Amino acid sequence: MLFDIKTMMVILPISSVLIAMLLMLTGAHRSTKSLRAWTLSLLAQGAGWAIAHINGKTLSDDLLLGSIALSLFASGWTLRCTALCRFAGLRPWRRTLIVLSLAPLPCAAIFPSDSVSRVACADIVYGTLALSCAFLLWRTADFGARSLRRGVLVLFTSLGIVLLLRAGELFMRQPLGSPLAFRTALEQLAFLGSYLTTVGASFGFVLMHRTRMEEELHLLATTDPLTGLLNRRSFILRAHHELTQRHHHPLALLMLDLDHFKQINDLHGHPTGDEVLCDFVRTMKSCLRKIDLVARFGGEEFVILLANTDTDAALIIAERIRCAVAARQMERLDLRYTVSIGIASTEQLTIGSADTIDALLAHADVALYRAKQQGRNRCEVAAVLL
Repeated sequence: MLFDIKTMMVILPISSVLIAMLLMLTGAHRSTKSLRAWTLSLLAQGAGWAIAHINGKTLSDDLLLGSIALSLFASGWTLRCTALCRFAGLRPWRRTLIVLSLAPLPCAAIFPSDSVSRVACADIVYGTLALSCAFLLWRTADFGARSLRRGVLVLFTSLGIVLLLRAGELFMRQPLGSPLAFRTALEQLAFLGSYLTTVGASFGFVLMHRTRMEEELHLLATTDPLTGLLNRRSFILRAHHELTQRHHHPLALLMLDLDHFKQINDLHGHPTGDEVLCDFVRTMKSCLRKIDLVARFGGEEFVILLANTDTDAALIIAERIRCAVAARQMERLDLRYTVSIGIASTEQLTIGSADTIDALLAHADVALYRAKQQGRNRCEVAAVLL
């Protein structure tokens, strides 16, 4: 015997409750609904083990207390599934999870005098829920820390398989006393896996939240929330990097401004103006390559940095964007709009000039102003700097 049952039945509830208390003391359980559900799952699991151990009894000794404990374990697993559903951005499977959390109760009615079969039925529920947790983690692939996610996924998958195998073993053999007496390797693995999953998956889940929050903060700091494009600061940093890596290849910069956008806001309202901006971004990006840097500089003004593009090629791309926008009609709003574009390139700048991006922006801004002055809905190339 590798483990002592009484020791393990003390360690498991203590571990669950301590981790839950740690989450509550740090306020993590209030930060997101998924962490709140995870904290409740730990408390349910801890309560289940505490009830199972009342007066030194195990799950097989008392029908009522054993059934309540098994249902609390199932509730803990369903809350973990709920937490992972919320983390994955999915709607929780409420009805299915409620049914699974109550499944041990009818098992007690079916096998009132057969504790082994009751625990085997419960293991089927737990194993199914553990594999469901693994599936939800597999679906959550929209953020970094892949190795961390894989580690937690392996814990759930391994425990789910062990629990299902243990259920099969319990159904096939004759009752040999309490099924919690660690008489087989699978029973040993089931308890060890439960402990490792309680501790490892809990800390892993918290770290996954931290990683996602860091990525969301980074996204907020570097992108425009309405259009999803780079913001001004992030664009300038990326553009400086592109300049240092260009190795004498030409770069071009387009500055774009929607014509009469203020009138659109005044006549149709700001929500409509936001729809126009998003429609413009989709149209503009359909004319560009993936390597091109696009940013919203503010209001209705946008900039594009075109890698390995000379002035003539930049003019072709600018005309493509202008024509695509002019041909657009927002059918739901019965609205058309146009764009004016100023073009500048590194070919037009003095060799070795400092702050090249600032120079390109200033040069393109002058060209854009000229396009506005000459009637809008047109592209203008900046004059060559001498």
